Amino acid sequence: MMSDSFAVIVPTYNRAHHVRAAIDSILAQDLPPEEIIVVDDGSTDDTAGVLAGYGDRIRVIAQANAGVSAARNAGAAVATADWLTFLDSDDLWGAQRMALLRADLAGADPAVVAHVANVLFKGVGAERDFFSVARIAVPEGEMRVVARPLGMFLHAFFLIGAAFRRDVVADLGGFDPAFRTDEDADMAHRMAARGPFMVRGDVVAEVIRRPGDADALSPLRGRDPLAANDLKQRLFRSAHARAQDPGDRALAAAALSATLLQRAGLIRAAGQGGYWPMVWQAVRTHPSLARGVARAGRAVLTGHAPRKGVVDRTAAG
Repeated sequence: MMSDSFAVIVPTYNRAHHVRAAIDSILAQDLPPEEIIVVDDGSTDDTAGVLAGYGDRIRVIAQANAGVSAARNAGAAVATADWLTFLDSDDLWGAQRMALLRADLAGADPAVVAHVANVLFKGVGAERDFFSVARIAVPEGEMRVVARPLGMFLHAFFLIGAAFRRDVVADLGGFDPAFRTDEDADMAHRMAARGPFMVRGDVVAEVIRRPGDADALSPLRGRDPLAANDLKQRLFRSAHARAQDPGDRALAAAALSATLLQRAGLIRAAGQGGYWPMVWQAVRTHPSLARGVARAGRAVLTGHAPRKGVVDRTAAG
């Protein structure tokens, strides 16, 4: 008999035409989560009516519009299960999502704080999976315990493939509403400082990209690249500040250095001042002075064009 219990938190805002499919994909699991918590974040369409049709099969929390992080925190605050799982209201769980999760965690070391599986991106753009884009080398059908998971998920993270221990999320204070996007990566970084992750290569959910989606980092880079860069700087600075392992600190510092170099290119393209001080800051931030100088020199000579063959891990959508 498996002792672990699970809650799924579904934040929704004006998704009356999509939320039913999301909830149905949860209920279709062989063993659905013990708690299905849907947080209506101030919807003005018929979302409330759609949710009412499920009766006591789901728990609905209605709140004034406060954003996705606040909605997830509201759901986490009422959950009582051991583990929190997540699904956005316009995405779908695969048929084996809960079966794989329950089987893996049934034999997990108590030190494990998270379970992360692959997800598939569909809809707008080419169909591809997160692990391939991020070069996470855990193939389908395999599960690995990763003692130092920060490096694996430093650049990108997708919450609908994740399960977090509820007590650890509560101890961390939940999701940070100050992040306009990448709030899931920030949470993953903070969880990574608390213990190992179980990582499974199977695709367990579908992220449905729709025309007009504006809440991911990729569209933000197109609209306001400086703001997107600010978010990445904050993310990597936070990861660097909390990292206890020297290797993790070096990884975060290298990522921050690259982001500062990107910032230098953006301000030069915009005709703003401060280009050379920003380049120098990127050099000093890199954990290796020699590599920092080499990367900065390459960026200056190439006009900060991306290196051929480098995957943009933040553009998985």
